[in-house]
Amino acid sequence: MLANSTETPSPPESGLAEVVRIAWPMVLNNGVWTAQMFIDRALLAQHNRDELTATLNSVMIFWAVMNLFFFTTMYVSTFVAQYWGAGRPDRIGPVVGQAVYTAVTGGLLFLFLMPLGGAIFSWIGHSPDVQRHEATYFRCLCVSAMPSLMAAATNCFFIGRGDSRTVLGISCVALAVNSTLGYALIGGRWGFPEWGMEGAGWALVAGQVAGAATSMALFLRPKHRREFNTGNFWRFDPELFRRLLRFGVPNGVFVALETGAFTGLTLVIGMLGDRETAASTLALTLNMIAFLPAMGIGQTVEVLVGKYQGEDRPDLSEQRTYVGFALSWTLMAAMAVAYFVIPKILLIPFHSDENSEITALAAVLLRFVAFYCLFDAGNSIFSSALRGAGDTRFVMRVVSFLPWLGMVLPCWLAYWAGYRNIYVMWTIASAYIAVLAFVFYARFRHGAWRTMKVIEAGTDLRE
Repeated sequence: MLANSTETPSPPESGLAEVVRIAWPMVLNNGVWTAQMFIDRALLAQHNRDELTATLNSVMIFWAVMNLFFFTTMYVSTFVAQYWGAGRPDRIGPVVGQAVYTAVTGGLLFLFLMPLGGAIFSWIGHSPDVQRHEATYFRCLCVSAMPSLMAAATNCFFIGRGDSRTVLGISCVALAVNSTLGYALIGGRWGFPEWGMEGAGWALVAGQVAGAATSMALFLRPKHRREFNTGNFWRFDPELFRRLLRFGVPNGVFVALETGAFTGLTLVIGMLGDRETAASTLALTLNMIAFLPAMGIGQTVEVLVGKYQGEDRPDLSEQRTYVGFALSWTLMAAMAVAYFVIPKILLIPFHSDENSEITALAAVLLRFVAFYCLFDAGNSIFSSALRGAGDTRFVMRVVSFLPWLGMVLPCWLAYWAGYRNIYVMWTIASAYIAVLAFVFYARFRHGAWRTMKVIEAGTDLRE
């Protein structure tokens, strides 16, 4: 059967079955990321309050830059999906190789950013102890950048073909290494030195190295070399590299700009005080319990839209998108109930006598999370569908101005106008998330994405 045949092929399985089959390992995979952050922050909360406070801004500032490279690299999963759908497996290994080049470039850049950590956090103006911990963790994050990006590139070889279970296994390897070393190094257990924040940072680096090594070894298996041409991943292909950047950079810019906007929000919150910063850190950490699994469903939608765009089946792309939205919203709604009804129970792992005021404030902030996470389901799914088709420039244009004009600027104006209240900041952020969801949904309904592809024209090997 030709990929562009006028006949209507029957899908191999129902939309729900296909989405669930690919999504559940991706949901668990992003749950692994949640567990990693949850474990690290719980260990730091028990070790030192300032170390917990320091994780928010160090991670946010790191990811404000990292997201540009990470999501540019990760966009190769759409190329893999479309080549897979178009019946051109020989192009999959080489295109993943071009993503490896973006990974190496980004990793080298972060090594040069390491010395700037002290100056950055000094400018923010937190207390001296918090600044010291922020700079320490930031340096470790910079070292972790290259293995993280390398793992992202090779993981996309599996993600783009719907082999999400392999990616879950790779992430579990990274989590096991990170958590084991974090437990030993943060608190000085099993004869290891008590390194606190520095121990958390180096445990993270070790986990990312383990994950990258595992992913690369599986990517280069003989079977994959024969079927997907992965043995030639190291060959630089200028035309293919430019095509990846053409679509991938707007995807990276989209996430980087949005993360940068939330970094701006956290900076305003940081000006309110350490208590507000720490409480926001806890609320956002628990938010990840819902958001990262929902993001896993979004990644599934992006892959399936890419696959069916490669097959010239936008009708199936649309159907899978709505199935993904229904699943994501159901998950978010369940978590919204938990955030609203049992916030204190969710915060038990972070609670101590020293942290009682922080956890009490975080319990209130989780009510805001309960509201906006219902809209975040739409953000994740519909933006993923647009990116899976190749509509990355629209997504980039939206976040070039909307989060800054709709969230960061109002928060700064409120602060300087004297409304220096954490609830004001969270109200503005929640309203922005709701508006963004409607913008992405309207673009999806418009349907311009239906005729888009990211891959070049070529011969379908199934002919």
